[in-house]
Amino acid sequence: MDLAKFVSMLQNGGLYFAVLAQLGDDMEAAPPRLPKGAGPLEEERVFGGWSLFRCISFANCWHRAEHESAAMWAIYAGRHQGVAIQSTLKALSKAFPTATEEHVNKMLKIGFVEYIDPDAEEPLPFLIDGYKAVLRKRLWYSYEQEVRLICNPPDNWVEPTSMGARGGFKRSGVWVRCDLKEAIQNVVVAPKSPPYLEAAVREVFGRFGFDPGRVKPSGLNQTVAAPNSDALRAALRAISQPSLG
Repeated sequence: MDLAKFVSMLQNGGLYFAVLAQLGDDMEAAPPRLPKGAGPLEEERVFGGWSLFRCISFANCWHRAEHESAAMWAIYAGRHQGVAIQSTLKALSKAFPTATEEHVNKMLKIGFVEYIDPDAEEPLPFLIDGYKAVLRKRLWYSYEQEVRLICNPPDNWVEPTSMGARGGFKRSGVWVRCDLKEAIQNVVVAPKSPPYLEAAVREVFGRFGFDPGRVKPSGLNQTVAAPNSDALRAALRAISQPSLG
């Protein structure tokens, strides 16, 4: 994320969840294609379910990997600016309070995104699984290796104005408070960023009560080390001196 989003996260004391309909992919949450010959009622049910899930589902998105990704840095923190938040599934789970049945509409779910063939066909099940739907993307986005935290406030839905039209949504995003000190394991500063950026991130992080020691430079900054000039000169002198024997 860029530095402004990072500061906003600290100010709000939680994570930002964006409605799926605003994530930029017009196939977001779309099911596999219906087999040829599917009737208009089946098509309407698929279209209506897709429209609904996109508008009542909010996601907070993470990249799953054991290491940094040069591609993800380039896409989400261009011009050598921004930071990446490092966490674990266990830490994220502990950062939120345990939900109860009376808070069913406020429960958070987590899952790995499944990447499907854009030309795949699949019969329409009797019951459409909304949780599975919002964890599905086309293969074009498989490089993201995405993990999603999901919440589903049903009051975000706006009924379509006519048959065959998409529904709408009231809010484009929501902040969900959590224990960020538990969720944030490390903050990694973008590769090739100017020195003042890491200093600024440490300063801001510390002012919000976090340990500045968790702020780290990117591993992509590594380069080939130059030889030790003093040791090199000594080695050359040793080679040039005649040996006795």
